[in-house]
Amino acid sequence: MFTIISGFLFFILFAGASANADTILFNDLSDALSITTTSTRVSFVLCGLEPNSEFCNLALDRPGVPPATLLSAPTASITIAEAGSTAASDRIFYSAGSIGPVTINFVSDVDSGPPFATCLLTDCLRETGGVQTAFQLFWSDGTVDTIQFQSDIAEPPSWTLLLIAFAALQVRWLRVNFPGSDSML
Repeated sequence: MFTIISGFLFFILFAGASANADTILFNDLSDALSITTTSTRVSFVLCGLEPNSEFCNLALDRPGVPPATLLSAPTASITIAEAGSTAASDRIFYSAGSIGPVTINFVSDVDSGPPFATCLLTDCLRETGGVQTAFQLFWSDGTVDTIQFQSDIAEPPSWTLLLIAFAALQVRWLRVNFPGSDSML
């Protein structure tokens, strides 16, 4: 009886879960791009540097036997802008044919290079410094792969923060020593 109940509970808990679901994370946190993944289906990885960009490309094999069909669009691309800027610094895109692996590419500008493009108000994702989801790939066998990226965000120089702190202290000092002088600020 215990075996039947535990088997039924296992089926209820895991029937809808996909055993092949993978997460692929492109890390743009230093001078060299890298990839972190839970996938056993990544069959090719190449990361490198070009004159104005750095890149990581990978091939993700289709889940299942026979291989599942990709239900998501066969190609997609997202441009990523620097936090607080309209300068596009990264691109992530994938493409898939009717057979074979899905090719996923992440390209980032080098710090000294020009931006890829200028983003309008809504046509780019904005870097947050945290892990962000770019795409989810939906497959005919129920597998859902998640493609993510994490980029470093430029921090203001310490002298800028120091100037802001001094300005705040000055405003506080004026308010304490000259009550009612808010109109001077």
